[in-house]
Amino acid sequence: MSSGAEFPYRILPSALEHGVTERDIQYVLLPGNPMTRFYILHDDAEGNGQEMAVGYTERERLIEIAICYRPNETVIFHADSVTLTYKEYYEAEP
Repeated sequence: MSSGAEFPYRILPSALEHGVTERDIQYVLLPGNPMTRFYILHDDAEGNGQEMAVGYTERERLIEIAICYRPNETVIFHADSVTLTYKEYYEAEP
């Protein structure tokens, strides 16, 4: 799975609390992954932009990944099996 490029996100411990692995997150967020879709979330309390990525892992588990774009870094703070809301968004797209 290594592309030779450094993974551009920092994965916080909170993102690994629901059984999603770092490898799962990295796979879903591979640049150009055609099975991953992104949805804009509200800004965090500091006004940083956030979005939810939804995609399939190598083991075909549909997961959601919450991303926060801070001024000096991009962090993954949540990852879990996809919720019904995001599953419906995902399945509604062609």
